Amino acid sequence: MAALLKKGIGELPERERQVLALYHFQEMTMKETGAALGIGESRVSQIHTAVLSRLRIRLRDMLDRKAAFADGGAATAAVRPREVKRRPALAAAAHA
Repeated sequence: MAALLKKGIGELPERERQVLALYHFQEMTMKETGAALGIGESRVSQIHTAVLSRLRIRLRDMLDRKAAFADGGAATAAVRPREVKRRPALAAAAHA
């Protein structure tokens, strides 16, 4: 699971990785994270929420694929990436 999480985080854009690193690994507050990145606390919160949501979905997909391959690939055709229906604000936040 740790390897999948590392891979999922590695696929994120730089700004999103920075938010996660400062908030979770450096244990900064959202206010401190925002100050370090030159953005507001509310923007940090928006990015953080969107990233965690996308990571959950991505990890679930990776685990589903891993389980399908463990079954000898028989279920591989049934496993497809999940589509994420996002509000326009979240879609914009993901690309900020």
